[in-house]
Amino acid sequence: MSISQESSFKESLDLLNYTDLSYRGAISGSEFVVRRDSAVKNAIKMYLFSQRGDYGRNIGKGGPLIEFIGKPIDNIQKDEIRRKIISELASFPNIVVNEVIVDGVPEKKIWRIQIVFSDIYNKFTDSINYEMG
Repeated sequence: MSISQESSFKESLDLLNYTDLSYRGAISGSEFVVRRDSAVKNAIKMYLFSQRGDYGRNIGKGGPLIEFIGKPIDNIQKDEIRRKIISELASFPNIVVNEVIVDGVPEKKIWRIQIVFSDIYNKFTDSINYEMG
């Protein structure tokens, strides 16, 4: 995805009636087309947590948090992940980040991330929970 496509992706969220395809794909028992708050959460997950080869951000690079995979699980990385999430989501005009909680789980070699956010256009607050590692 080029820079203009990435900008277009962010601008496409500037709509009041969100609809998207699930980042999980067509998995049995889950919705493939997501709407409203589920679509907003889906877009944020795809943008932040996409892997190389995913369509969500830059197909060659993956999401902005991919750089933290394989790094030490310590307080320095924890603070960097938190800062990165806040700075990346600041570029979305409708999203206000209320809280970001990052916890390392060294025995599983993962990060547990919770993002509490508000959508100022649709007037809702929700959270995203994600395990990365």
